[in-house]
Amino acid sequence: MWTRPRIASTTAVLAVFALLAWLAFHSSEPSYHGKSLSAWLEQARQNEEIENPFSDIYLDTPSARAVRAMGKDALPFLLRMAHTRDTPLRRSMVDLSRRYDWLRIHPQRFEDIQMKVAYGFLVLGPGARPALPELISMLDDPAHEVRVVAAFAIGKIGPDGASAIPALQRLITNSVSASLQRKVSTDERALPAYALGAMGSAARPALAQLELLRKDSNTFVREIAEAAFIKISGTRLDAILDPLKDPDSTNWTFAAETIRFLGTNGAPAIPFLIQALQHTNLSGRDLALNSLSAIHMLPEITVPAILPVLAATNTNAGQRATALIILRNLGPSAHTLVSTTTLLQALQDPDKNIRIHATNTLRQIDPEAARKAGIDSGDSN
Repeated sequence: MWTRPRIASTTAVLAVFALLAWLAFHSSEPSYHGKSLSAWLEQARQNEEIENPFSDIYLDTPSARAVRAMGKDALPFLLRMAHTRDTPLRRSMVDLSRRYDWLRIHPQRFEDIQMKVAYGFLVLGPGARPALPELISMLDDPAHEVRVVAAFAIGKIGPDGASAIPALQRLITNSVSASLQRKVSTDERALPAYALGAMGSAARPALAQLELLRKDSNTFVREIAEAAFIKISGTRLDAILDPLKDPDSTNWTFAAETIRFLGTNGAPAIPFLIQALQHTNLSGRDLALNSLSAIHMLPEITVPAILPVLAATNTNAGQRATALIILRNLGPSAHTLVSTTTLLQALQDPDKNIRIHATNTLRQIDPEAARKAGIDSGDSN
C-alpha cells in the first residue's frame, strides 16, 4: 500500500534522480532560434516525422533544419542520449510518474529517447562523422541497447563510416555465436547488417558475416541482411523481383519487406508494388505502400497510383496516411502531380494522424502553399 510517508520518500528519491538526469542530458545543450535541441527533437517526435527510421529521405521540416543548423554541436548531446540504458529504475520511474501524475516528474520513456537519437542521426547523416570514433567504441558496450543504437547511427553516416566495418563484423560474429547459447536481441544482428549495407561496396569484407545472417532464423534479420548483401555485392534484383510479380507467391512478403531496406535501389520493383495495390489482401496493400514510401522514386507513375488511396473515404486510415508519407518522401518532385486542394482537404480530416501527415507533406512538397495555409514554414515552432 502507498502510505503518505512512503509516497513522500519516493517523491524525494524520484526528484533527485530526475534532477540528475536533467543535468546529465541538458548540460551544454545547444539551441537554435531560442529552442533547445531536446525541444526540437520532442517536436519531431510529436509530429511523427520518422515513420521509417531506415529511410534515406532528406527531411525538410523546421525540426530537421534546426538539427542541421546545430550540426556537430548536437553530437555530444545525441551521444549522451545514445548511452541511455533501459534500466528497471527508469521503467519504474516512468510507471510511477504515470500512476501519480501529481508528482510532476516526467522521465522520458526509453523508446522515446531512442527514437530521438535515431532522428538526430538520420537528419545529420554524413554530417555526424565526427561522432564515429565514439560510436565505434560503443559497439563493444556491455549494454545491448547501446550497441544497437550505435550500429544504427553508423549506418546513417553511410560510406563515410567505413572505418567501423571491422567492429561491425565482430559484433555480428559475437551476436551469432551468443545466440546459439542464449537469447540475443534480433536488433543486435539486424542493425549491424543495416549499417554495413549503407556503406556499399566498401563493406565487401563483411559478406561472410552477412551470409550467416541471410540464413538467420528471424525473418526481420534475413530481410535486412538480404538488402545489405544486394547493396554491397551489386547483385541483380532478379531474386527479389520475381516473387513480386505474383502477389500470391509464398515469397512475396519477404521480397516486399526486403525492398523496404533497399531504398532507392529498389526502384525496379515499383511497377510490381503498384500492381499489388489492386490486390484484395489488406496486409499486402499496406506492405506495397510502405515499400513505395521507402523507395520514393519515379513520381510520374507512383503518384497517380496512390492518389486513389488518399482520395477514397472508405480506405483504411493507415493506408491514407502512408499515401501522404509517400508524397512527402517524393518531395518537390510530386508538387505538379498532386493538387494542392487534395492536401488542403487532408489538413481538415477528422483523423488526427492524417492531419499530422498532411501538414508534413505540404511543408515538404509545397512550402508556399503551406505558408498560405497557416503552417509555419520555418524555424520558430
